[in-house]
Amino acid sequence: MMKRIAQWATAALSMILIVLACGKDDGPNAPEAKAPNITSHTESGPVGSTLIINGTNFGASIAENTVTLNGVAVSLSDAKTTKLTGEVPANATTGKIKVTTAGGSDTSDNDFEVTIPDENTTLSLNKTTLTLYPYEHYIETLEATTNVESPTISWMSSDTDVATVDENGVVTPLTLGTTTITASLNGVTAECVITVADGPVNSLEITPKEIELFREDTVELELTIEAEVESTGAAVWISDNEDVATVDEEGQVTAISPGEAEITVTVDNASTNRLITVKHDVIAFGVESDGSKNRAAVWKNGVADYLTNGDNNAEILAGFVDPETGDTYACGYEVIGSKTVAKYWKNGQETSLTEGNTDAKAHDIALLNGNVITVGYEMNDENVQVAKVWQDGNELYVLTGGNNHAEALSVAIDSDNNIYCSGYEKNGNYREGKVWMNGNTVDTQTNGNYDIQISSIDIEDDVIAMCGHENDVNNVGTAKLWIVGQGLELTEGDNNARAYDTLIHLENVYVTGFEFQGTAIAKYWKNVEEEVELTDGEYYAIAHSVFVHGNIAYFSGYERSGTNGTINVATYWWRDGEGDIVTEELTDGTFNARAYDIVVW
Repeated sequence: MMKRIAQWATAALSMILIVLACGKDDGPNAPEAKAPNITSHTESGPVGSTLIINGTNFGASIAENTVTLNGVAVSLSDAKTTKLTGEVPANATTGKIKVTTAGGSDTSDNDFEVTIPDENTTLSLNKTTLTLYPYEHYIETLEATTNVESPTISWMSSDTDVATVDENGVVTPLTLGTTTITASLNGVTAECVITVADGPVNSLEITPKEIELFREDTVELELTIEAEVESTGAAVWISDNEDVATVDEEGQVTAISPGEAEITVTVDNASTNRLITVKHDVIAFGVESDGSKNRAAVWKNGVADYLTNGDNNAEILAGFVDPETGDTYACGYEVIGSKTVAKYWKNGQETSLTEGNTDAKAHDIALLNGNVITVGYEMNDENVQVAKVWQDGNELYVLTGGNNHAEALSVAIDSDNNIYCSGYEKNGNYREGKVWMNGNTVDTQTNGNYDIQISSIDIEDDVIAMCGHENDVNNVGTAKLWIVGQGLELTEGDNNARAYDTLIHLENVYVTGFEFQGTAIAKYWKNVEEEVELTDGEYYAIAHSVFVHGNIAYFSGYERSGTNGTINVATYWWRDGEGDIVTEELTDGTFNARAYDIVVW
C-alpha cells in the first residue's frame, strides 16, 4: 500500500513540474516570417536603369532584402513590404529575379531582359526635374525627343503611389513624395525626377468680410489667392446650410431664408470661409407723399414699393405677410374722383371693396381659411359712416345700423374661426368703444359722456386684449388696455395719450401709441407696468403698431424732422430684450410719410 501511494505521489509531482515548466514561458511564440512573393517586375532595361519589383512579404528595409538578377546582386535604393526599387547591375544578363528575406526566397516567373542600348538612338526629356502638387490641375505631360521616327516609348514610374505615368508621358501626381519617371526606347533611357510637394496656395482671402443679406439677395464673393504658381486649381465653393444660403461655382451667394450659413472655398491645399447671415425681412406699410399726392407705400427692408402711381391720394392703413406663402396683403383706400374707395392689395394686385359712390376706408386685414377679411366703414346715403366687414371683396357683415357714425378699426380671428372686430360707434356726440363678433355687438365700453375708442384687438389662446383711449371731462385722452374684460390705464390722464395697437406674444401684452408731454412722444407698454419711450421728445412722434419676432420688438410710426420739425418721416424702432432703442428711418424727410403697420418674417 505504501509503495502504491509513493508511485502516485511521484506521478503527481511530475505533472506539477510539467505545468510549472510551461508557466515559465515568457509569452507567445513570435510569428514566423512569411516567404516573399513576386507578383510583377519591370520587364526590361539596360544596365543602370531602374528595376522595380512588386509583391508581398518583402522586408521593410533595404537591409532585410537580398535581390539578384540572374545571379548578379542588385543594389536597392528603396524597400517597402510590397515594392522594391533598385538598379540593373553592371555585368547583369537576362534572367530571373530572386528575392530573399528572413522568411525565405522567391524567384520571378518571367525573365528580366537586359537590353543593350542602340548606339544610334538618342532620347531625352524636356524636363529632368519637376515639382507638382497632388491635385488634378497639376497633371503634366513629359515630352520625349528622339531621332527615331514613329517611336514607341515605354514609360515607368518608380513609385506609383507618388505619381503615375501613362503611355503618352502624362504624369498624374497623387501623394507627397518623390518618384522617377523613366522613358525607354531601344534600350536607351531618359529620366525625370518628380517631386510631389505640399501647396501651392499660400493664402486665400474672401471679401467682403461681413455679409448680411435678406431673402433673395445675392452677393458675389471675391477671392484673392496668393500662390507659388501663376495658375492654381479651380476654386470649389460649398455652403454648409443650403436652406439658408446657396453658392455657385463662381462664388455668387443667394440668400434663401433667415439663419446662418458658412460658405467655404477650397483651392488646392488651402481653404477659408465666410459666415453669411440672412436676416428676417422687415416690411412696413403706410403712405409717402411725392410732393403732390400721397402714395400707398410698402417698404421692404427699407426700399419702397408704391402700390399706387400718385395720380390719386392713397394710403395703406394695415398689412401683413402670410408666413406660409410669403404673400403680402395690405388694405386702405384710394381717392377716385371725389370719393375714397376702400381697397385691399395682395402682392400689389388691388381689389376694390366699394364702388366709389360714397366714401369708404379699410382699416385692417386678416386671413380666414384663405379668405381675405377686411374691416372698415362705408358711408350710407345719409352720409353716416357704417362699420362693415368684407370677405374677398364682398360685403360680409354690416356692423351698425347707419344711424350713428361708426368704424371697425381692427380685426382678429380666434381658434374657432370667429371674426372679432373693434372700433367705435357714436352715441350722440360721443364715441362708445365697440367689439363685434361675427357681425354682432358683444361688448360696449362707455362712460356716457366722453369718447372711448377701441383701436386694436388681438387674440391668442382665446385670451382677448384690446387697446384704445378714454377721454375725461377736459377731453384729455388716457391710453388704455382692456384684457380679460378689465380696463387698465396706461397713462395717468394728466397728458393726452392714445393707444393704437396691441399684441399678445408669449404671454406678454404689448401696446403702442404716444403720450403728449410738450410734444407727442412715441411709446410702448409691456404688461402695463413697463413703459418705454421710443423717442426723446425733440420732435413730435407717434408709434402706430407693434410686432414681435423672437426676442425683438418692432414698432412703426413716424417722427417729425426736416425744416422746423414739420415733415413726418416714416420710421420704425426696434429693441432687443432690454437693449437700447434702435431707430430706422424709411424716408429721407423730403416729403411727409407715415408707417402705419409693420411685420417681420
